[in-house]
Amino acid sequence: DSGMLKNEILDTDMERIKAFYYDNGYVNVRIDKPEVERKEDGIEVLIRIDEGEQFEFGEIRFVGDTSTEHPMEEAELFEEVESQSGKIFRASFLRKDVESLTDFFGDQGYAFANVEPETTVRPEEKKVDVRFRVDRGKPVKIARIDVTGNNKTRDKVIRR
Repeated sequence: DSGMLKNEILDTDMERIKAFYYDNGYVNVRIDKPEVERKEDGIEVLIRIDEGEQFEFGEIRFVGDTSTEHPMEEAELFEEVESQSGKIFRASFLRKDVESLTDFFGDQGYAFANVEPETTVRPEEKKVDVRFRVDRGKPVKIARIDVTGNNKTRDKVIRR
Protein backbone atom coordinates (compact mmCIF):
# COMPACT_ATOMS: atom_id res chain seq x y z
CA ASP A 1 0.00 0.00 0.00
CA SER A 2 2.88 2.38 0.64
CA GLY A 3 4.94 1.30 -2.36
CA MET A 4 7.67 0.04 -0.05
CA LEU A 5 8.93 -3.53 -0.12
CA LYS A 6 8.60 -5.08 3.33
CA ASN A 7 10.68 -8.24 3.77
CA GLU A 8 8.54 -9.52 6.66
CA ILE A 9 5.43 -9.38 4.50
CA LEU A 10 7.27 -11.02 1.59
CA ASP A 11 8.41 -13.83 3.92
CA THR A 12 4.83 -14.31 5.13
CA ASP A 13 3.62 -14.44 1.52
CA MET A 14 6.23 -17.09 0.72
CA GLU A 15 4.97 -19.23 3.61
CA ARG A 16 1.39 -18.78 2.40
CA ILE A 17 2.34 -19.88 -1.11
CA LYS A 18 4.11 -22.94 0.27
CA ALA A 19 1.11 -23.79 2.47
CA PHE A 20 -1.22 -23.39 -0.53
CA TYR A 21 0.76 -25.89 -2.60
CA TYR A 22 1.12 -28.28 0.33
CA ASP A 23 -2.63 -28.16 0.89
CA ASN A 24 -3.19 -29.11 -2.73
CA GLY A 25 -1.10 -32.28 -2.61
CA TYR A 26 2.30 -30.91 -3.60
CA VAL A 27 4.26 -32.17 -0.60
CA ASN A 28 7.66 -31.68 -2.27
CA VAL A 29 7.07 -28.12 -3.46
CA ARG A 30 10.26 -26.09 -3.69
CA ILE A 31 10.06 -22.32 -3.67
CA ASP A 32 13.25 -20.37 -4.36
CA LYS A 33 14.12 -17.14 -2.62
CA PRO A 34 12.30 -14.31 -4.39
CA GLU A 35 14.28 -12.16 -6.82
CA VAL A 36 13.50 -8.49 -6.38
CA GLU A 37 14.24 -6.09 -9.22
CA ARG A 38 13.66 -2.37 -9.23
CA LYS A 39 11.97 -1.05 -12.35
CA GLU A 40 11.12 2.47 -13.45
CA ASP A 41 7.45 1.97 -12.60
CA GLY A 42 7.96 0.03 -9.35
CA ILE A 43 9.35 -3.23 -8.06
CA GLU A 44 9.14 -6.62 -9.76
CA VAL A 45 9.23 -9.73 -7.60
CA LEU A 46 10.00 -13.04 -9.31
CA ILE A 47 9.25 -16.24 -7.41
CA ARG A 48 10.39 -19.52 -8.94
CA ILE A 49 8.27 -22.49 -7.92
CA ASP A 50 8.90 -26.17 -8.58
CA GLU A 51 5.67 -27.77 -7.47
CA GLY A 52 6.79 -31.35 -8.04
CA GLU A 53 4.32 -34.20 -8.24
CA GLN A 54 0.84 -34.11 -6.71
CA PHE A 55 0.33 -36.67 -3.95
CA GLU A 56 -2.78 -38.52 -2.81
CA PHE A 57 -3.79 -40.00 0.50
CA GLY A 58 -2.52 -43.55 0.79
CA GLU A 59 -3.37 -45.89 3.63
CA ILE A 60 -5.32 -44.32 6.50
CA ARG A 61 -5.21 -46.06 9.88
CA PHE A 62 -6.16 -45.48 13.48
CA VAL A 63 -3.77 -46.67 16.17
CA GLY A 64 -3.62 -46.43 19.92
CA ASP A 65 -6.54 -46.22 22.29
CA THR A 66 -9.53 -46.19 19.93
CA SER A 67 -11.92 -48.49 21.79
CA THR A 68 -14.83 -47.33 23.93
CA GLU A 69 -17.05 -49.36 26.27
CA HIS A 70 -18.10 -51.29 23.19
CA PRO A 71 -15.45 -52.33 20.70
CA MET A 72 -15.45 -49.69 18.01
CA GLU A 73 -15.50 -50.50 14.36
CA GLU A 74 -13.01 -48.53 12.28
CA ALA A 75 -15.92 -47.65 10.02
CA GLU A 76 -17.24 -45.33 12.74
CA LEU A 77 -13.94 -43.47 12.80
CA PHE A 78 -13.78 -43.26 9.00
CA GLU A 79 -17.17 -41.52 9.08
CA GLU A 80 -15.57 -38.75 11.15
CA VAL A 81 -12.69 -37.97 8.76
CA GLU A 82 -12.50 -36.26 5.38
CA SER A 83 -9.16 -37.89 4.54
CA GLN A 84 -9.78 -40.82 2.22
CA SER A 85 -7.44 -43.08 0.34
CA GLY A 86 -7.12 -41.95 -3.26
CA LYS A 87 -8.14 -38.32 -2.65
CA ILE A 88 -5.65 -35.50 -3.14
CA PHE A 89 -3.58 -35.02 0.00
CA ARG A 90 -4.61 -31.88 1.89
CA ALA A 91 -3.10 -30.70 5.16
CA SER A 92 -6.34 -28.84 5.90
CA PHE A 93 -8.17 -32.20 5.92
CA LEU A 94 -5.76 -33.46 8.58
CA ARG A 95 -6.43 -30.43 10.78
CA LYS A 96 -10.20 -30.87 10.41
CA ASP A 97 -9.93 -34.61 11.01
CA VAL A 98 -8.02 -34.13 14.26
CA GLU A 99 -10.72 -31.72 15.44
CA SER A 100 -13.55 -34.08 14.35
CA LEU A 101 -12.00 -37.11 16.04
CA THR A 102 -11.29 -35.14 19.23
CA ASP A 103 -14.93 -33.98 19.26
CA PHE A 104 -16.09 -37.54 18.56
CA PHE A 105 -14.25 -38.92 21.59
CA GLY A 106 -15.29 -35.88 23.65
CA ASP A 107 -18.94 -36.67 22.92
CA GLN A 108 -18.32 -40.13 24.39
CA GLY A 109 -17.07 -38.62 27.64
CA TYR A 110 -13.35 -38.37 26.91
CA ALA A 111 -12.95 -34.60 27.27
CA PHE A 112 -9.15 -34.75 27.16
CA ALA A 113 -8.72 -37.06 24.17
CA ASN A 114 -5.59 -36.44 22.14
CA VAL A 115 -5.40 -37.24 18.41
CA GLU A 116 -2.18 -36.74 16.45
CA PRO A 117 -1.72 -37.47 12.75
CA GLU A 118 1.51 -39.14 11.69
CA THR A 119 2.34 -39.02 7.98
CA THR A 120 4.62 -41.22 5.93
CA VAL A 121 5.43 -40.12 2.39
CA ARG A 122 5.87 -42.80 -0.27
CA PRO A 123 7.46 -40.81 -3.12
CA GLU A 124 7.63 -43.67 -5.62
CA GLU A 125 3.83 -44.14 -5.46
CA LYS A 126 2.99 -40.45 -4.86
CA LYS A 127 1.07 -41.39 -1.71
CA VAL A 128 0.98 -40.08 1.85
CA ASP A 129 -0.01 -42.65 4.47
CA VAL A 130 -1.69 -41.28 7.58
CA ARG A 131 -1.86 -42.86 11.03
CA PHE A 132 -4.09 -41.11 13.52
CA ARG A 133 -2.56 -41.87 16.92
CA VAL A 134 -5.36 -41.77 19.50
CA ASP A 135 -5.07 -41.39 23.26
CA ARG A 136 -8.55 -41.12 24.75
CA GLY A 137 -7.41 -40.39 28.28
CA LYS A 138 -9.71 -41.05 31.20
CA PRO A 139 -13.47 -40.58 30.94
CA VAL A 140 -14.82 -37.43 32.53
CA LYS A 141 -17.99 -37.48 34.62
CA ILE A 142 -20.04 -34.58 35.91
CA ALA A 143 -20.08 -34.69 39.70
CA ARG A 144 -22.31 -31.77 40.61
CA ILE A 145 -24.09 -28.90 38.90
CA ASP A 146 -24.56 -25.69 40.86
CA VAL A 147 -27.22 -23.29 39.61
CA THR A 148 -26.65 -19.68 40.70
CA GLY A 149 -28.16 -16.32 39.84
CA ASN A 150 -31.47 -17.87 38.92
CA ASN A 151 -34.49 -15.84 40.03
CA LYS A 152 -37.35 -16.78 37.72
CA THR A 153 -36.93 -20.36 36.52
CA ARG A 154 -37.01 -23.19 39.05
CA ASP A 155 -33.75 -25.12 39.49
CA LYS A 156 -35.39 -28.43 38.54
CA VAL A 157 -36.39 -26.96 35.17
CA ILE A 158 -32.83 -25.86 34.45
CA ARG A 159 -31.43 -29.22 35.57
CA ARG A 160 -33.87 -31.06 33.34
